[in-house]
Amino acid sequence: MTSIYRGWGLHLGDIIRAEAAAQQRDAEAQEVEAPPIHLRRAQPVLDLLPRTRQWLEAVPDRVRPHALSLQFARIANRLCAAWDDPADCLSYFDDLLVDKRPMRKGFPVTVLRELHDLRAYYVGMLAAQLGKRSKSRR
Repeated sequence: MTSIYRGWGLHLGDIIRAEAAAQQRDAEAQEVEAPPIHLRRAQPVLDLLPRTRQWLEAVPDRVRPHALSLQFARIANRLCAAWDDPADCLSYFDDLLVDKRPMRKGFPVTVLRELHDLRAYYVGMLAAQLGKRSKSRR
């Protein structure tokens, strides 16, 4: 039985229960904010893949993207994956080199130069392949 002389103020037990309830609500809110692992977007691979390393070795040294592969391995991996599909590869080069989103930081000058050189090499390589095909058809 409680005394009527205690008043209406909070007691230590009430404060502890209120803090525990607040911590419980915070924990539940954090669980809601972070989606389950199976619902999260896949993260790009931030290291060079073995296949990308082989591709880099096959690219002539004068156009090999050294700075790109060191600073932006995920982009090098994506270029390697698209290399054998001209439409996909050229589209990806365009996405990288044409600024479609304002407020983008952009690439460092060395990486940008490497991308331009690599694209020029790729276009020349495609033109040479098309020239060989047209000559063989005659």
